[in-house]
Amino acid sequence: MRKTYFKINFLQFPKLHRRAFWDDGFGVEEALDEPGEDGRGLIVRARHWLLLDTFSSAEHRPLALEMFRTGTPHMMAFAQFDGKLADYTHKFRTEFSALSLPISSKIHIMTLRPLDADHVLLRLEHFYQGNENVNSAPVEVDIQKLFTPFTVLSGEELNLAANRPVKQFGSGQGHGSLLVQLQPMEIRTFRLRISH
Repeated sequence: MRKTYFKINFLQFPKLHRRAFWDDGFGVEEALDEPGEDGRGLIVRARHWLLLDTFSSAEHRPLALEMFRTGTPHMMAFAQFDGKLADYTHKFRTEFSALSLPISSKIHIMTLRPLDADHVLLRLEHFYQGNENVNSAPVEVDIQKLFTPFTVLSGEELNLAANRPVKQFGSGQGHGSLLVQLQPMEIRTFRLRISH
């Protein structure tokens, strides 16, 4: 399943499928004839969302992320249980968040991936563009206080591809400043040393 989000501020011309029995001169240099499984052409099923709002109050980026993640669980687990669902949810923990505090709605955690037993890769993104709306202000994130399953001891900022260091921060004993600021439309990548 492919999910795509496009912010459109003015016009959109969707073209789902075209069928031509001769070369139409648009670069394919052959006829386009995709009859589909039943010979009636391809069948496209999709969901389109049209959100109308003023430019200053539009919350398109968080909504787009929510729509993108809908139906895509990050982790699934199965267990045998012969009782009622209400009994199960009362007896067992059915939700988990690694965040110790709510993160700003302006920030998206793009990547949180273990590198080895003592290090994780963290990539943060500021959703908004400068001068877009009230959410365009820089945001500070205290990485040391962000997570519950582990303690962040120190970190190193890497380039976007995570293959070159930019700068180190923190003292290694858990006392340095791990407060970072993200500017609008900025993506920052960190290699964090952690303890469990």
